[in-house]
Amino acid sequence: MVDKAKFEEAVSAAIEGPDVERIKVDRHEMNVRRAAVAPDRIEGRTVKGQLSRHLAFRDGDQVYYECKIVAGRHLTIEQVKMRIDGAWTVRPRTAFDTVELANRPDAAAQAMYDEASQLLDGSWQGEAQFLILNIVGRLAIREAQNR
Repeated sequence: MVDKAKFEEAVSAAIEGPDVERIKVDRHEMNVRRAAVAPDRIEGRTVKGQLSRHLAFRDGDQVYYECKIVAGRHLTIEQVKMRIDGAWTVRPRTAFDTVELANRPDAAAQAMYDEASQLLDGSWQGEAQFLILNIVGRLAIREAQNR
C-alpha cells in the first residue's frame, strides 16, 4: 500500500529538490533525484530525471526518464521515455485539458495518481513507473497553472 506522505515527499524531491534517498513509497526503497526542466528549442519544456532502486550490497538499479511538456490549447505530455535496466520503454502520449489542470489541480493530480496506480504490481519497475508518471503529471499541472 502506498504511503501517501512518502509519495508526496518523493514527488516533491523530483520537482523542487533536494534529492532524497532510501524513501519507501510502496514496497521498495528508492533514491529520487531532482528532475531537470528546461525550455525546449521549439516549444514547451523538456523534463529529464533519474530514480534508482536502493540496494544494500550493490549499486542500485538506475531508471532514467525524459519527456516533453507542451502548453497550447491542450497541455500534452509527449511520450514519457523510461530507461530501466538499459532498455527504453515508451509510455503512450497523454493529453490533458489545460483548463482542467489549471482550475482543478487537486482533482487532476488525483486522477493521474489513480491511473498510474495500475502500474503497482509489486515490482520495483512498476513502482518506478508509478512515481515517474506522477512526477511528470505534477510538472504538467504546474506548467498549466503558469500559463
